[in-house]
Amino acid sequence: MTTRGRCSERLGLAGLVAGAALGCRLSASAAETTYRQLLNASAAPQNWLMRMGNYGNWNHSGLTQIDKSNVANLKVKFMASLSDPNRPSKGNQYFTPLVEDGFLYVGNQYQQYWKFDVRDEKPKLVWKFDAKVQGGGQSPHSVALLGNNVYINTGRDAPNPRLIALDKNSGEVVFDVSTAIEGLAGSGHSAAPLAVKDKILVGSTGRKRERPWLCHRVFGRHRQVSVAVFGGSRPGQPGSETWADPRTIPFGGGGVWTEPSYDPEANLAYFGTGNPVHMFDPQGRPGDNLYTSSIIALDVDTGKLRWYFQTIANEGWDYDAVAITQLYDVNIGGEMRKVISQTNRNGFHYILDRTNGQFIKGDPFTEVNWTAGSTRRPANRSTMIRARPFRTMPARRSSTATRRSTFVPPIMGCRHSCRTPTMHRVGSPTSRP
Repeated sequence: MTTRGRCSERLGLAGLVAGAALGCRLSASAAETTYRQLLNASAAPQNWLMRMGNYGNWNHSGLTQIDKSNVANLKVKFMASLSDPNRPSKGNQYFTPLVEDGFLYVGNQYQQYWKFDVRDEKPKLVWKFDAKVQGGGQSPHSVALLGNNVYINTGRDAPNPRLIALDKNSGEVVFDVSTAIEGLAGSGHSAAPLAVKDKILVGSTGRKRERPWLCHRVFGRHRQVSVAVFGGSRPGQPGSETWADPRTIPFGGGGVWTEPSYDPEANLAYFGTGNPVHMFDPQGRPGDNLYTSSIIALDVDTGKLRWYFQTIANEGWDYDAVAITQLYDVNIGGEMRKVISQTNRNGFHYILDRTNGQFIKGDPFTEVNWTAGSTRRPANRSTMIRARPFRTMPARRSSTATRRSTFVPPIMGCRHSCRTPTMHRVGSPTSRP
């Protein structure tokens, strides 16, 4: 399908003038989104094909028309209401709209989704879809595009979490499948799904404090069956030995709140996991509590754990490790390294080797008083837990939960050694992604 009608030829016959005029009208049909396009998303900055812009989660646009010299002159071009007249607009809007060839996809906290045609700089409604869930708490982060489908997760306010595929052109349901896990109640979704090859990656978390152990599921592009699952530390599995009291395992936490990054060369998806539960009672769940507050690398095809890096063992401050992870290559000590970084809520910026999880460095980017150095473990942990209350720094409800970092790539045509890549925190402070 084409996204634009063409009028490059002048028709000489008067009888064909009407047909030519019809041919000049813009088609509301969108071209298919290919995996190659997603791999090279940064090369087409007029589009925004996934929540963080590309698989490396750079959150950076290559567009140059708006810069610091003219940003103060921006004015509203158009507005479109995303509210539901039958329900109050009380929730938080976290949704990042996607744009592809002049079509905009957006949703709200009630799991209602719109496709607008904005090619002539005015929003023309193409379709609206209502997932018909309770909603109202907060919106999902975004949707995913692949082939001729739009993929959406229903949020964690819904009693029955689902993955829904919609036809991009009509908004009709292609499939609607439950993502609930048998025996694990209370799961749902906050992160947007991620389209990789012919698969849709889905991260889950809990709707309440007792969170399920699901971290990652994979669905086929056209199938309604799960083909790979990583469920974290379940009884009898590796990692379960880090929960000294087995009674704490079933509701131990470790949900996925944000979108993974993906390395196509390594075929790995990198997820940041949430805090252990109950979050402020580390003594009640002795042990390191794997794989909570961790960065985990999963094989996209099998769902198998390749490596993990736990930012805080037995974490008790709700710092978790849900800030987005970002992938880039950088010159370290004269050697180009393939790294993954995270600006963590615990106050440290971590850099790891993304091929094997090797720790490279961890430096504080703000005031930190819960540990000394970059040991990744609290100094004198037992003393601090039993000591009188003190004001921990940084505050858990600030920093990088949804102030997503931006990776600014090097100057075009210059290797990373020409200019140090920079990281910026952007967005508005909120309590939870």
